[in-house]
Amino acid sequence: PSNISATTFTSGGEVLALNSTGLTARGICWNTTGAPTVADNHTTQSGGLGSFTANVTGLSCGTTYYIRAYATNSVGTAYGEEYTVTTLAPSSPEVELLTVQIYAESIVTISEVLTDNCEEVTSRGVCWGLFPNPTIFDCHTVNGNGEGSYTDTLQGLIPAMTYYLRAYAINSLGIAYGDEGIFSTPPHTFTVNDGTTTNSYVPIWGSWVDAYEKCEFVIPAQRLSDMESGMISAMTFYLSSPASGSWGAASFQVFLKEITDTILNSFLGTNDATIVYEGPLDGTQSEMNINFNTTYAYHG
Repeated sequence: PSNISATTFTSGGEVLALNSTGLTARGICWNTTGAPTVADNHTTQSGGLGSFTANVTGLSCGTTYYIRAYATNSVGTAYGEEYTVTTLAPSSPEVELLTVQIYAESIVTISEVLTDNCEEVTSRGVCWGLFPNPTIFDCHTVNGNGEGSYTDTLQGLIPAMTYYLRAYAINSLGIAYGDEGIFSTPPHTFTVNDGTTTNSYVPIWGSWVDAYEKCEFVIPAQRLSDMESGMISAMTFYLSSPASGSWGAASFQVFLKEITDTILNSFLGTNDATIVYEGPLDGTQSEMNINFNTTYAYHG
């Protein structure tokens, strides 16, 4: 026998001769008492003369089984030599991360408990963090029990950040983790007025990491070439990845100021800037309109 697990093993046999009579059945039979026959549990494999393989499933953990190959023709059933195989003792479960869908502030995962290894899974989910090998002592979900697949949504993530994920499952014998996945959330992409993405020509500096406290961007002068000077009372942004909740309808302050440098390497800050809006911005919408509280005088 080979491929022995807590509930399965693989075995086989070989039909050496047909003795002038056609074969009607061949396979493996097994029991826990010895000298198994086709009256006990058995498999039936197709074919005639030659070797065959059988996968035996549905066994009990930590149990010794007696197994024999058999072959049947019209005259009777012949059995091969008897062997024993002992299935593995109960142990921690086996779990894996199957698929991942990534958004700016969330990740949706599908995982599966492959086997409970004869001890019921009492808790399962996904754990994640900013460092390798996350455990249930890091951020994690709790999603039911038992074997089978399950879906989790990891909320409140930071755009443009790398996360380490592992599925986990718990039974009375321990905690099992699946293989680690490494995923990066995409940044929020801003577009201004005409729906053209700005990432290709508007440097966006700063961080969405710090609880969304600040984010700066620059609109090149050529984008306002039709305005040598004038009053700006509103701006429209388009979000290709709307927020899933953590900054939707949050309170913000919006500042404007004109600069001469077009290459930035740090935050400009709010010194000498004009506050034009203070209040909620609903980032859960793909289109975000900001009607200024104070009209801004653009000097061109």
